[in-house]
Amino acid sequence: MAVPLSAVMGAAVHGVVMGVSRFAPGGTVGEIIIVGAAGVVGVSVYGSLALLLGMEEIHLLRRTVTR
Repeated sequence: MAVPLSAVMGAAVHGVVMGVSRFAPGGTVGEIIIVGAAGVVGVSVYGSLALLLGMEEIHLLRRTVTR
């Protein structure tokens, strides 16, 4: 189950990187913006799909964090 989720996340992150890199300024600030946006989208997409599909690892993570 993790492989298809990773593929969807990778496609979403790739799209964000391609889109944001067109508008981000050059240099370190632009790179921080691109990596930050890609990271937020990646975590959001993977986490949302994992919750939607009921992956056991997400429930274990939630229990570990809320302890």
